[in-house]
Amino acid sequence: MKYVHHTIKYLKNKNRLFKLLILTAVPAVYLGFFAPLPDFDGFLFNFSDIFASENEPLFGRVFAYITGLNAPNAALLILTIPVCAVTLSYVSAIIERDMHVGDFRYVPFGKSINNNFYPYLIFVFFAVAGLEFLLLSAALLSNLWIVAFKDAQIAALIFSAATLLLCAAAIVGIFSVLLIWPALMTYTGMKPFSALAHILRAKKGIGEIIAAAAFPIFIFGIAELLLTVLYGGASDDGLGVIFNIVESVLMAFAGVYLPALINTVYYDISGLEREDLKRQSIWSK
Repeated sequence: MKYVHHTIKYLKNKNRLFKLLILTAVPAVYLGFFAPLPDFDGFLFNFSDIFASENEPLFGRVFAYITGLNAPNAALLILTIPVCAVTLSYVSAIIERDMHVGDFRYVPFGKSINNNFYPYLIFVFFAVAGLEFLLLSAALLSNLWIVAFKDAQIAALIFSAATLLLCAAAIVGIFSVLLIWPALMTYTGMKPFSALAHILRAKKGIGEIIAAAAFPIFIFGIAELLLTVLYGGASDDGLGVIFNIVESVLMAFAGVYLPALINTVYYDISGLEREDLKRQSIWSK
């Protein structure tokens, strides 16, 4: 958990976390309330209803739970990509400057976005594409288990739960590989696939990177599970609002944590010296 510790320590110092959360609050509200998100807990907790349902196509219900997608919100997924890219790009620009010159401050939005928007757009696009492919695969397999074990609900549930667990592990693995991709493109000027090839050849600290990449996913999963257990039986509209608020808070934190983690990991594995770790800002000398 080395990188988790270093990232949290960086954000706590000089109240950086609060200052950066201000920038991610509005995008996080959009993501928490409107972006299509998978609902593994809902799928498993409502498995009996899905298994027994004959009122609508089985795959449609399974797909909606596991991917969070349906016809009305499919367009929102496309909008999610630039929203995430802009947010991560701007927050990262502030962190990059701080680590490079030891001066934490808000930087001009237009100039910052112009410098590193493309790397983060590539990063978010491929991350979302990989995520949706894995979720679609999990939905297809879960649908298969329900059909194959139509007379054995427990077996279908066990196989579906195992499928979702493997899907979550694959998401963490792919995300870990892509983690420093935008930083490598930004700092070195490498083209996307050259930078990706460089990452695939590197093996330093892969265990710590996986743990750090899994941390926000683990927190998100625990929060969703607790809400599902506490309010799973409720049916009023207020429950959906509670979920959306919690998701917005987690998205705001992720919007700060991920750029900080990306730059922390990049500086560590590349051996670059971080000016923010020195006692005195270079501008005050």
